[in-house]
Amino acid sequence: MAKKVGVSKATVSRVLNGKNVVREDMRQRVFRAIEETGFSPNLLARQLATRKTN
Repeated sequence: MAKKVGVSKATVSRVLNGKNVVREDMRQRVFRAIEETGFSPNLLARQLATRKTN
C-alpha cells in the first residue's frame, strides 16, 4: 500500500489510525489507494508484525 501511494508505512499507519499529523492531500491519496485495492486491516498480520498477540 505505502509503495503504491509513494509514502512510508508510518504515514499509512497514521492515516488509518486517525492521527492529524498527515497532510490532507496525503490522506486523500492513501484513502484513494485503499478504495482501489480493497485493502482491509488484517489482525493476524498486525500481530505478527508487532510480535504481540494479546
